[in-house]
Amino acid sequence: MKILAWPALKNKKDNPYNWLLYSNIKKLKNIEIEEFNISRALLRRYNLIHMHWPEYFLNRKNNLEVSFKLIAFCTLISLLKLKGTKIIWTAHNSSSHEKNHLLLESLFWKYFIKNLDGYITLTQSGKEELIERYPLIKRIKQFTIPHGDYRDEYKDTISKEKARLLLKIKNDELMILNFGKVRGYKGILSLIREFRKINIKNDLLYIVGNCQDLRLANEIQNNADYNIRFVNNFITADKVQIYFKSADLIILPYIEISNSGALFLALSFNKPVLVPETPTFKEIQKQIGEKWIKTYKGQINSKIIKDNLIWINRERKGKVNLEKFNWDNISRQTKKAYLEVISNDK
Repeated sequence: MKILAWPALKNKKDNPYNWLLYSNIKKLKNIEIEEFNISRALLRRYNLIHMHWPEYFLNRKNNLEVSFKLIAFCTLISLLKLKGTKIIWTAHNSSSHEKNHLLLESLFWKYFIKNLDGYITLTQSGKEELIERYPLIKRIKQFTIPHGDYRDEYKDTISKEKARLLLKIKNDELMILNFGKVRGYKGILSLIREFRKINIKNDLLYIVGNCQDLRLANEIQNNADYNIRFVNNFITADKVQIYFKSADLIILPYIEISNSGALFLALSFNKPVLVPETPTFKEIQKQIGEKWIKTYKGQINSKIIKDNLIWINRERKGKVNLEKFNWDNISRQTKKAYLEVISNDK
């Protein structure tokens, strides 16, 4: 069985999700994984192409560029279907994050879903969200395979005291962390605004991650001070532990979200996480436990933050149980999905 993965391993630096998935699938028998490129897709024969984030180009701002990429994408899909290649999609998102081109996006999803042979959602709630948004997807073979953990991918070797020493954080200071690429839909400006209202001297808010939106980066930087610290850099894998080991609470105040790798990164470091009350996060909370995941209704506000500074003082022994989210199980479930899609004729 030959699989072309889009992407497979090349995005490991930005997000090791795909690398962890496919490096584990490669350990299984009778399966080959290759990295997607146009020439391979058109000139070689594959049983199946597995796509992640196919909507990525819709986040670009230039309307002409996006139009061209949409035509190229639809042409590629048509050629793959003519060759008899099956297409499966892991639905990390149900729409683009930036929503810059609503008409083009509508055309994209209509064409893309029409040509799918199968799709994977990371939660049951994700399946229900997709069906509600795109009713035609009900006809397509569906699989629920969870997001994996990051426990073996990032070092977890230093103490909280050592990590805080490196960041010059005092032992009596409470540190709230928001980690990951800084983008508008993540609600970071609201988090900063509401954190300011608490006005507790020994509380710190760290916004850590690269921001490519200059206007957003400048606005965050203008609000930075001793208590609000903005680290506008890509954090290399060996330094990720410094921020998570220093943190007392992770807050991910998404305005709109389908899934979150940052949630599983926080859980991999055994840190309590505060997230909005979405069906997906409620589902994961039931699997992990309320000791580690707390949800809130509506938009983040100062009362929610302040109330949960009390919640994090709860005693937490041991590690988060992430057995359900280990990559060995996920890789086997994914291979099984491939076999079902390949053997299924529409």
